[in-house]
Amino acid sequence: MFALEGDLEMRELIFDYFLNHPFLGDSNWLGYKQIIELDGLKGLFFIAERFGQEIEKGTIEPSNDWIVFSFQEKNPQINVLAELEKEANSNSYIRIYIETLERYYLTGLDQNNTRSNNIDSVEHKFNDIVDEILENEQFLKKQRIKNLSEDEIFKVAVQLSTETKLKNIEKLLHIFEYHMFPLDCELLIKFAKRKKTIKNSIVEIAITALKQLRSFAIREFVFEKIEKSKNYIEYLEILVSNYIAGDFKILTQIVEKTKADYKIENLAVIYCEIYTFNKTKECKEPLEAFYSKLNCGFHRNEIINILLDNDVLSDKIKNEMKYDSFLENRHLIK
Repeated sequence: MFALEGDLEMRELIFDYFLNHPFLGDSNWLGYKQIIELDGLKGLFFIAERFGQEIEKGTIEPSNDWIVFSFQEKNPQINVLAELEKEANSNSYIRIYIETLERYYLTGLDQNNTRSNNIDSVEHKFNDIVDEILENEQFLKKQRIKNLSEDEIFKVAVQLSTETKLKNIEKLLHIFEYHMFPLDCELLIKFAKRKKTIKNSIVEIAITALKQLRSFAIREFVFEKIEKSKNYIEYLEILVSNYIAGDFKILTQIVEKTKADYKIENLAVIYCEIYTFNKTKECKEPLEAFYSKLNCGFHRNEIINILLDNDVLSDKIKNEMKYDSFLENRHLIK
Protein backbone atom coordinates (compact mmCIF):
# COMPACT_ATOMS: atom_id res chain seq x y z
CA MET A 1 0.00 0.00 0.00
CA PHE A 2 2.68 2.50 1.04
CA ALA A 3 4.95 1.53 -1.87
CA LEU A 4 2.08 2.21 -4.26
CA GLU A 5 1.74 5.64 -2.71
CA GLY A 6 5.37 6.43 -3.46
CA ASP A 7 7.21 5.19 -0.38
CA LEU A 8 10.57 4.33 -1.99
CA GLU A 9 11.91 2.69 1.18
CA MET A 10 8.93 0.31 1.34
CA ARG A 11 9.29 -0.39 -2.38
CA GLU A 12 12.95 -1.28 -1.91
CA LEU A 13 12.06 -3.52 1.04
CA ILE A 14 9.50 -5.47 -0.99
CA PHE A 15 11.97 -6.13 -3.82
CA ASP A 16 14.70 -7.07 -1.34
CA TYR A 17 12.47 -9.62 0.37
CA PHE A 18 11.41 -11.12 -2.93
CA LEU A 19 15.06 -11.61 -3.91
CA ASN A 20 16.20 -13.05 -0.60
CA HIS A 21 13.31 -14.92 1.02
CA PRO A 22 12.16 -17.95 -0.97
CA PHE A 23 9.07 -19.81 0.19
CA LEU A 24 8.21 -23.50 -0.04
CA GLY A 25 5.62 -25.04 -2.28
CA ASP A 26 2.96 -22.94 -4.01
CA SER A 27 3.56 -19.92 -1.83
CA ASN A 28 6.58 -19.17 -3.99
CA TRP A 29 8.35 -15.93 -2.96
CA LEU A 30 7.45 -13.11 -0.66
CA GLY A 31 6.35 -9.90 -2.37
CA TYR A 32 5.44 -11.10 -5.88
CA LYS A 33 1.89 -9.69 -5.61
CA GLN A 34 3.18 -6.34 -4.48
CA ILE A 35 5.80 -6.27 -7.24
CA ILE A 36 3.13 -6.91 -9.89
CA GLU A 37 0.92 -4.21 -8.37
CA LEU A 38 3.84 -1.79 -8.47
CA ASP A 39 5.29 -2.50 -11.92
CA GLY A 40 2.64 -4.40 -13.87
CA LEU A 41 4.03 -6.33 -16.83
CA LYS A 42 7.60 -5.24 -16.05
CA GLY A 43 7.11 -6.65 -12.57
CA LEU A 44 6.00 -9.96 -14.06
CA PHE A 45 9.14 -10.00 -16.25
CA PHE A 46 11.23 -9.38 -13.14
CA ILE A 47 9.56 -12.30 -11.33
CA ALA A 48 9.87 -14.61 -14.35
CA GLU A 49 13.58 -13.81 -14.66
CA ARG A 50 14.19 -14.51 -10.98
CA PHE A 51 12.31 -17.81 -11.10
CA GLY A 52 14.27 -18.77 -14.23
CA GLN A 53 17.57 -18.11 -12.46
CA GLU A 54 16.61 -20.27 -9.49
CA ILE A 55 15.19 -23.08 -11.65
CA GLU A 56 18.45 -23.19 -13.62
CA LYS A 57 20.46 -23.42 -10.38
CA GLY A 58 18.13 -26.11 -9.09
CA THR A 59 17.38 -24.19 -5.90
CA ILE A 60 13.60 -24.19 -6.43
CA GLU A 61 11.14 -26.56 -8.05
CA PRO A 62 9.16 -25.45 -11.12
CA SER A 63 6.62 -22.76 -10.24
CA ASN A 64 2.93 -23.29 -10.99
CA ASP A 65 1.11 -21.20 -13.58
CA TRP A 66 -1.37 -19.28 -11.49
CA ILE A 67 0.76 -16.12 -11.25
CA VAL A 68 0.68 -15.84 -15.04
CA PHE A 69 -3.04 -16.60 -15.31
CA SER A 70 -3.92 -14.29 -12.44
CA PHE A 71 -2.10 -11.45 -14.20
CA GLN A 72 -3.88 -12.36 -17.47
CA GLU A 73 -7.31 -12.31 -15.85
CA LYS A 74 -6.67 -8.88 -14.34
CA ASN A 75 -5.22 -7.52 -17.61
CA PRO A 76 -7.35 -8.95 -20.45
CA GLN A 77 -6.06 -6.27 -22.83
CA ILE A 78 -2.57 -7.85 -22.68
CA ASN A 79 -1.59 -11.18 -24.26
CA VAL A 80 0.63 -12.13 -21.34
CA LEU A 81 2.21 -15.28 -22.78
CA ALA A 82 2.96 -13.49 -26.03
CA GLU A 83 4.66 -10.68 -24.11
CA LEU A 84 6.68 -13.18 -22.08
CA GLU A 85 7.71 -14.91 -25.31
CA LYS A 86 8.94 -11.60 -26.75
CA GLU A 87 10.93 -10.83 -23.62
CA ALA A 88 12.35 -14.36 -23.61
CA ASN A 89 14.00 -13.72 -26.98
CA SER A 90 16.52 -11.49 -25.18
CA ASN A 91 16.39 -13.00 -21.70
CA SER A 92 17.49 -16.61 -21.28
CA TYR A 93 16.15 -16.86 -17.73
CA ILE A 94 12.64 -15.89 -18.79
CA ARG A 95 12.99 -18.52 -21.53
CA ILE A 96 13.77 -21.13 -18.86
CA TYR A 97 10.74 -20.00 -16.86
CA ILE A 98 8.39 -20.23 -19.85
CA GLU A 99 9.68 -23.61 -20.94
CA THR A 100 9.23 -24.92 -17.40
CA LEU A 101 5.65 -23.68 -17.29
CA GLU A 102 4.93 -25.21 -20.69
CA ARG A 103 6.31 -28.53 -19.55
CA TYR A 104 4.44 -28.72 -16.27
CA TYR A 105 1.42 -26.45 -16.30
CA LEU A 106 0.36 -24.45 -19.34
CA THR A 107 -2.18 -27.01 -20.52
CA GLY A 108 -5.36 -25.05 -19.80
CA LEU A 109 -5.18 -22.36 -22.49
CA ASP A 110 -7.57 -21.77 -25.33
CA GLN A 111 -6.73 -19.74 -28.45
CA ASN A 112 -7.54 -16.49 -26.62
CA ASN A 113 -4.91 -17.14 -23.95
CA THR A 114 -7.51 -17.80 -21.24
CA ARG A 115 -8.45 -20.86 -19.25
CA SER A 116 -10.82 -23.09 -21.17
CA ASN A 117 -13.77 -24.79 -19.48
CA ASN A 118 -14.57 -26.87 -22.52
CA ILE A 119 -13.33 -30.35 -21.73
CA ASP A 120 -15.64 -32.38 -24.00
CA SER A 121 -13.00 -32.75 -26.71
CA VAL A 122 -10.54 -34.10 -24.15
CA GLU A 123 -13.07 -36.46 -22.59
CA HIS A 124 -13.78 -38.17 -25.89
CA LYS A 125 -10.26 -38.27 -27.25
CA PHE A 126 -9.27 -41.30 -25.17
CA ASN A 127 -11.14 -44.43 -24.19
CA ASP A 128 -9.46 -44.68 -20.81
CA ILE A 129 -8.46 -42.04 -18.26
CA VAL A 130 -5.11 -43.72 -17.62
CA ASP A 131 -4.21 -43.56 -21.32
CA GLU A 132 -5.33 -39.95 -21.41
CA ILE A 133 -2.96 -39.07 -18.57
CA LEU A 134 0.02 -41.06 -19.77
CA GLU A 135 -0.21 -40.12 -23.46
CA ASN A 136 -0.23 -36.41 -22.64
CA GLU A 137 3.25 -34.90 -22.66
CA GLN A 138 2.18 -32.49 -19.93
CA PHE A 139 0.07 -32.77 -16.81
CA LEU A 140 -3.65 -33.16 -17.32
CA LYS A 141 -5.61 -29.89 -17.36
CA LYS A 142 -6.83 -28.81 -13.94
CA GLN A 143 -10.38 -28.39 -15.21
CA ARG A 144 -10.33 -31.94 -16.54
CA ILE A 145 -8.94 -33.28 -13.26
CA LYS A 146 -11.66 -31.58 -11.25
CA ASN A 147 -14.32 -33.27 -13.39
CA LEU A 148 -13.03 -36.83 -13.02
CA SER A 149 -15.54 -39.39 -11.80
CA GLU A 150 -14.95 -41.57 -8.73
CA ASP A 151 -14.43 -44.54 -11.03
CA GLU A 152 -11.77 -42.67 -13.02
CA ILE A 153 -10.01 -41.55 -9.84
CA PHE A 154 -9.93 -45.16 -8.63
CA LYS A 155 -8.50 -46.37 -11.96
CA VAL A 156 -5.73 -43.77 -11.74
CA ALA A 157 -4.90 -44.86 -8.19
CA VAL A 158 -4.72 -48.53 -9.21
CA GLN A 159 -2.40 -47.67 -12.12
CA LEU A 160 -0.24 -45.57 -9.82
CA SER A 161 0.14 -48.49 -7.42
CA THR A 162 1.80 -50.58 -10.15
CA GLU A 163 3.53 -47.90 -12.26
CA THR A 164 7.33 -47.99 -12.43
CA LYS A 165 8.26 -45.16 -14.83
CA LEU A 166 9.04 -41.99 -12.92
CA LYS A 167 7.49 -39.63 -15.45
CA ASN A 168 4.28 -41.65 -15.45
CA ILE A 169 4.25 -41.74 -11.65
CA GLU A 170 4.53 -37.96 -11.63
CA LYS A 171 1.61 -37.54 -14.06
CA LEU A 172 -0.63 -39.99 -12.22
CA LEU A 173 0.27 -38.66 -8.79
CA HIS A 174 -0.61 -35.13 -9.89
CA ILE A 175 -4.30 -36.12 -9.92
CA PHE A 176 -4.20 -36.52 -6.15
CA GLU A 177 -3.23 -32.94 -5.58
CA TYR A 178 -6.93 -32.33 -6.31
CA HIS A 179 -8.62 -35.56 -5.19
CA MET A 180 -8.27 -37.74 -2.13
CA PHE A 181 -6.23 -40.86 -2.80
CA PRO A 182 -8.65 -43.81 -2.46
CA LEU A 183 -6.12 -46.58 -1.69
CA ASP A 184 -3.73 -47.16 1.21
CA CYS A 185 -1.87 -43.95 2.10
CA GLU A 186 1.35 -45.97 2.48
CA LEU A 187 1.88 -45.61 -1.28
CA LEU A 188 1.90 -41.81 -1.01
CA ILE A 189 4.17 -41.99 2.01
CA LYS A 190 6.57 -44.13 -0.03
CA PHE A 191 6.69 -41.45 -2.74
CA ALA A 192 7.14 -38.67 -0.16
CA LYS A 193 10.12 -40.57 1.30
CA ARG A 194 11.99 -40.51 -2.00
CA LYS A 195 15.07 -38.37 -2.44
CA LYS A 196 14.19 -34.99 -3.94
CA THR A 197 15.47 -34.19 -7.42
CA ILE A 198 15.03 -31.33 -9.89
CA LYS A 199 14.24 -33.95 -12.56
CA ASN A 200 10.71 -34.47 -11.24
CA SER A 201 8.30 -33.27 -8.55
CA ILE A 202 7.23 -36.63 -7.14
CA VAL A 203 8.13 -35.79 -3.53
CA GLU A 204 6.48 -32.36 -3.62
CA ILE A 205 3.30 -33.71 -5.23
CA ALA A 206 3.13 -36.59 -2.73
CA ILE A 207 3.36 -34.12 0.16
CA THR A 208 0.45 -32.11 -1.26
CA ALA A 209 -1.57 -35.31 -1.75
CA LEU A 210 -0.92 -36.37 1.86
CA LYS A 211 -2.34 -33.03 3.07
CA GLN A 212 -5.77 -34.25 1.98
CA LEU A 213 -5.60 -37.44 4.07
CA ARG A 214 -5.62 -38.12 7.79
CA SER A 215 -4.14 -41.19 9.47
CA PHE A 216 -1.80 -42.34 12.23
CA ALA A 217 0.69 -43.58 9.60
CA ILE A 218 0.85 -40.12 8.03
CA ARG A 219 1.46 -38.44 11.39
CA GLU A 220 4.15 -41.00 12.17
CA PHE A 221 5.85 -40.18 8.85
CA VAL A 222 5.81 -36.42 9.56
CA PHE A 223 7.24 -36.78 13.05
CA GLU A 224 9.88 -39.18 11.77
CA LYS A 225 10.96 -36.43 9.35
CA ILE A 226 11.02 -33.88 12.16
CA GLU A 227 13.27 -36.16 14.20
CA LYS A 228 15.64 -37.43 11.52
CA SER A 229 15.66 -35.06 8.54
CA LYS A 230 17.58 -31.78 8.30
CA ASN A 231 15.06 -30.47 5.76
CA TYR A 232 11.81 -31.34 7.47
CA ILE A 233 10.04 -27.99 7.23
CA GLU A 234 8.10 -28.65 4.03
CA TYR A 235 6.71 -31.90 5.48
CA LEU A 236 5.06 -29.94 8.29
CA GLU A 237 2.33 -28.76 5.92
CA ILE A 238 0.90 -32.30 6.06
CA LEU A 239 -0.21 -31.44 9.62
CA VAL A 240 -2.87 -29.16 8.12
CA SER A 241 -5.13 -32.22 8.02
CA ASN A 242 -3.30 -34.29 10.64
CA TYR A 243 -3.03 -31.87 13.56
CA ILE A 244 -4.17 -33.11 16.98
CA ALA A 245 -4.36 -31.46 20.39
CA GLY A 246 -0.92 -31.09 21.90
CA ASP A 247 1.00 -30.64 18.62
CA PHE A 248 1.55 -27.01 19.57
CA LYS A 249 4.38 -28.11 21.85
CA ILE A 250 6.60 -29.54 19.12
CA LEU A 251 5.62 -26.73 16.73
CA THR A 252 6.67 -24.15 19.32
CA GLN A 253 10.00 -25.92 19.85
CA ILE A 254 10.64 -25.88 16.10
CA VAL A 255 10.10 -22.11 15.91
CA GLU A 256 12.31 -21.47 18.91
CA LYS A 257 15.25 -23.46 17.53
CA THR A 258 14.99 -22.14 13.95
CA LYS A 259 17.42 -19.29 13.24
CA ALA A 260 17.63 -18.67 9.49
CA ASP A 261 15.31 -15.88 8.32
CA TYR A 262 14.10 -17.70 5.21
CA LYS A 263 13.22 -20.79 7.27
CA ILE A 264 11.27 -18.65 9.72
CA GLU A 265 9.32 -17.18 6.80
CA ASN A 266 8.62 -20.66 5.42
CA LEU A 267 7.45 -21.88 8.81
CA ALA A 268 5.16 -18.88 9.19
CA VAL A 269 3.38 -19.72 5.94
CA ILE A 270 2.85 -23.34 7.02
CA TYR A 271 1.82 -22.54 10.60
CA CYS A 272 -0.72 -19.97 9.42
CA GLU A 273 -2.25 -22.60 7.16
CA ILE A 274 -2.29 -25.19 9.97
CA TYR A 275 -4.02 -22.86 12.42
CA THR A 276 -6.41 -21.41 9.86
CA PHE A 277 -7.62 -24.94 9.14
CA ASN A 278 -7.44 -26.04 12.79
CA LYS A 279 -9.01 -23.31 14.90
CA THR A 280 -7.75 -23.76 18.46
CA LYS A 281 -6.46 -21.68 21.35
CA GLU A 282 -3.34 -23.86 21.17
CA CYS A 283 -2.16 -21.62 18.35
CA LYS A 284 -1.05 -19.04 20.92
CA GLU A 285 2.41 -20.34 21.85
CA PRO A 286 3.76 -21.31 18.40
CA LEU A 287 2.39 -18.22 16.66
CA GLU A 288 3.51 -15.75 19.31
CA ALA A 289 6.97 -17.34 19.17
CA PHE A 290 7.18 -15.99 15.61
CA TYR A 291 6.42 -12.37 16.36
CA SER A 292 9.88 -11.17 17.35
CA LYS A 293 11.58 -13.37 14.74
CA LEU A 294 9.61 -12.44 11.64
CA ASN A 295 11.03 -9.70 9.44
CA CYS A 296 7.96 -9.86 7.24
CA GLY A 297 5.19 -7.51 8.33
CA PHE A 298 2.70 -9.26 6.05
CA HIS A 299 3.14 -12.52 7.95
CA ARG A 300 3.07 -10.84 11.33
CA ASN A 301 -0.26 -9.42 10.23
CA GLU A 302 -1.61 -12.86 9.33
CA ILE A 303 -0.39 -14.31 12.63
CA ILE A 304 -1.97 -11.48 14.63
CA ASN A 305 -5.30 -12.02 12.88
CA ILE A 306 -5.28 -15.74 13.67
CA LEU A 307 -4.49 -14.99 17.31
CA LEU A 308 -7.34 -12.46 17.38
CA ASP A 309 -9.75 -14.94 15.77
CA ASN A 310 -8.96 -17.42 18.54
CA ASP A 311 -9.11 -14.71 21.23
CA VAL A 312 -5.59 -15.48 22.51
CA LEU A 313 -3.57 -12.40 21.56
CA SER A 314 -1.44 -11.57 24.61
CA ASP A 315 -0.98 -8.14 26.16
CA LYS A 316 2.74 -8.42 25.44
CA ILE A 317 2.14 -8.69 21.68
CA LYS A 318 -0.48 -5.94 21.82
CA ASN A 319 2.09 -3.62 23.38
CA GLU A 320 4.72 -4.52 20.77
CA MET A 321 2.21 -3.93 17.97
CA LYS A 322 2.16 -0.24 18.84
CA TYR A 323 5.67 0.00 17.41
CA ASP A 324 5.35 -2.52 14.58
CA SER A 325 7.17 -1.31 11.44
CA PHE A 326 4.24 -2.64 9.38
CA LEU A 327 1.65 0.09 9.94
CA GLU A 328 -1.35 -2.11 9.24
CA ASN A 329 -0.45 -4.12 12.35
CA ARG A 330 -0.58 -0.97 14.46
CA HIS A 331 -4.10 -0.37 13.18
CA LEU A 332 -5.24 -3.74 14.57
CA ILE A 333 -4.89 -2.46 18.13
CA LYS A 334 -8.24 -1.61 19.61
